Amino acid sequence: MAVWEVSLLCESIIEDVKTLEIEAPSKDAALYAAQDKCPDDYTILSAKKKLSSHGGARPGAGQPSKFGEKTKVVRLPESIANDVEGFVQKYQDLKFNLQTSKQELEPRKNLVRAKEAYDLVLELLFILES
Repeated sequence: MAVWEVSLLCESIIEDVKTLEIEAPSKDAALYAAQDKCPDDYTILSAKKKLSSHGGARPGAGQPSKFGEKTKVVRLPESIANDVEGFVQKYQDLKFNLQTSKQELEPRKNLVRAKEAYDLVLELLFILES
């Protein structure tokens, strides 16, 4: 059953409008029930379904992205899906390590990180070619 808001207009006082909330299965049933509850000097104007304040889409609702940025849905063959997920995880780990320790790394360590990035790109190319 839905909740209906039935608007009533007072005949003796200009612009005096009241609202009744009536639980009924249909608009006609709500209007019929309102006739019994309506004071004598009021006329039924209209009935509309009361909108629920629960549920529905809201800005900022939902789980935040685990990547911290917008994502894109991509269709992949199942045979390479796990490889791509592994690559994305390795990429995120490498990106995080480079960002957090960028200024602390010595030039020699930068070469090690660059080699890791190069190996990662080669691994991706190998996955894409096979």
